Amino acid sequence: MSEPKIENSGSIAKPVAETANLSIQFYQENDQLVKNILTFSRSVKHLEGEKSLYSGKKKMLMEGMIARDKNILDSRLDSLISKITTLAGRDVILNDEEADSFLAMREKMAPVSDQENFEKQSRALQKHNQMMEFLRKNLKLDPEIIELLDNRIMEKAAERKRKTEESKSKELFADQKDKGNLFEARKKLEGISNGEANYFDPEEELKEIRRKISAENFFPLSVDEKKKKLKSYKRELAEQKAGIAKINQRLEDYLLKDDNFDENKLLSIFEEEAKNHKLAPFQIKRYNLAFERIKERMRIINYYGKLFEGMLEEEKFERIFGFKPEGPVKVNKHRLCFSVFCKSPKDYANVYSAGAREEMRESLRKMADYSGGAANIYTVLPELRGGQSFL
Repeated sequence: MSEPKIENSGSIAKPVAETANLSIQFYQENDQLVKNILTFSRSVKHLEGEKSLYSGKKKMLMEGMIARDKNILDSRLDSLISKITTLAGRDVILNDEEADSFLAMREKMAPVSDQENFEKQSRALQKHNQMMEFLRKNLKLDPEIIELLDNRIMEKAAERKRKTEESKSKELFADQKDKGNLFEARKKLEGISNGEANYFDPEEELKEIRRKISAENFFPLSVDEKKKKLKSYKRELAEQKAGIAKINQRLEDYLLKDDNFDENKLLSIFEEEAKNHKLAPFQIKRYNLAFERIKERMRIINYYGKLFEGMLEEEKFERIFGFKPEGPVKVNKHRLCFSVFCKSPKDYANVYSAGAREEMRESLRKMADYSGGAANIYTVLPELRGGQSFL
């Protein structure tokens, strides 16, 4: 009796008869689950299409329905992945480490020089191809189901990556906080607006005026008093808004233009201006939050500035954007950001379109010509996103 034919699916090789039985067994046990997955997938797509037709409360309602159906869909997909693993073995589906490596490869996260990551990603790519082949040939899954399973595995990898990046960021900067930094003066700052201080709180002032002119007030204001109160409120509000604009300009000038920058001097400038323009407690708290973000941003830029020391400009560019430039480039460190100059229009277009979905990249490359030569751009270093400039 001749040996049965072997159908090779990468590392998974099964006799044809066994493959057929596997497919039959799979559908006997999971047919209803597969149908449920398709139902909820199509529901999500339909609701997302409908959402674009509405606004306001109706749109929020649609978003809630999408989130509900997406959660159910994800749960069903996780269950199906588990059942496939139980049925066919753990070597069939990408494990967490392999999925993470495959995601990194898709996002161009590993430099070419990083041999270890390169090998990991090559193995993950091979395993991914084997998985897709197995789902298609051995289990005879519908292409729509295969795509949903693949997307779900990548979604979970992206979520793990996000959590890892958040954890690393906390660890990265935990030991760099100066004990005498400017934020120790927060209580002092918030104490500017104490009972003895003369401050103007526009929200509280307006509430008080409304209370006094309310019909329920036993001693409502006269018409002349109302006009006088409102006129005084508008004048003080306008003065404070103009004062806040002056505060912002003075802080910005010192922060970005003064070569002899000192954190405590920044704080003392703000303390002086906060008193002059009668800032209320809630306004001072907002500035404190901004100061915290400035402090963290400076730590990030200083960290990468030291990391980049001794590197060639092309190497810095590759670390920031994940690909090698074709033309000359220059990376400059500033107090709150890096500025990147590049001579090649192709390099600029590639940077401008990075981080977008594949189907959007070509149109974004064309739009790069109209960006005026400056843009906030995507970087493979999460800590630098949203704050760098590109010229």
